[in-house]
Amino acid sequence: MEFRGVATIVPCKGTSVPVLIWELDERDLPALNRYEGYPRLYRHEEMIFELNGKTYTGMAYLMNYGKLSSPNQQYYSTILQG
Repeated sequence: MEFRGVATIVPCKGTSVPVLIWELDERDLPALNRYEGYPRLYRHEEMIFELNGKTYTGMAYLMNYGKLSSPNQQYYSTILQG
């Protein structure tokens, strides 16, 4: 995970990032995309997730651009709580 003001996942072989897995209804995707700044700020990436010994294919939002910068304290605290 990297911070460019906000969080993004940077693929790195042999590492993992804790995630939450949500089941989305296709009707929810347009609102979520707007919230996440898709497609300008974030893009969709298909990823394989493992949970309790089961493998799932899902989607994650990865940042398209930005320089490394620390998040604000409130944003970081929210991530830690998750």
